[in-house]
Amino acid sequence: MLSEEIIDQIRLKFKNQLDEEFLEELQKNALLTELRKGEILFSEQAKRNRIFVLINGSLVRFIVTPEGANRATMFHTETLFPMIGNNFENIAGSDLSYYIKANEYAKLIEFTRDFALYCIEKYPFIAKTSFMNMIDYFQTHHIIQNHLTALSSFEFFQWFLMQYGFIFKRFHSQDIASFMGITPEWFSKLKRKANKK
Repeated sequence: MLSEEIIDQIRLKFKNQLDEEFLEELQKNALLTELRKGEILFSEQAKRNRIFVLINGSLVRFIVTPEGANRATMFHTETLFPMIGNNFENIAGSDLSYYIKANEYAKLIEFTRDFALYCIEKYPFIAKTSFMNMIDYFQTHHIIQNHLTALSSFEFFQWFLMQYGFIFKRFHSQDIASFMGITPEWFSKLKRKANKK
């Protein structure tokens, strides 16, 4: 069950547009999950059809390559990809392992997928908000991936810094380098080159 303090934060975030009945149901059906820096979000609970919404802190999504290397694939903050589902587990046709790790202390609201679907069917505002958030999620994800694919490492570094500078302030250089598919040493060279311009 969520505390009144968390419900008040949600109420304020949505500028009092949420139905009070929905907030009451959310309070009864959701939990607050807290992670220390370095703690893994996806453990056994992720296999039980859970959805998480990041309300404070930041996380890094990783994929484990067939060689056993951990590669960062995306960053999560309160404003960038805050909704996280367990769609990274047990995907047909994929044997790759995924996990999400706390980059810093993080608070998440946790609920079941069934509860989310129930709310989407019952509350039009939630359905509309979820739909618009998913469009934004896909658009942002595609823009980042397209630039990562099309640009040189230096060009992407410059673009990413200009568009998502907060990532460079909140996340470790080694994770950003991993996301870019380059070594931390090469990442440091790109930083020095960018600072000279």
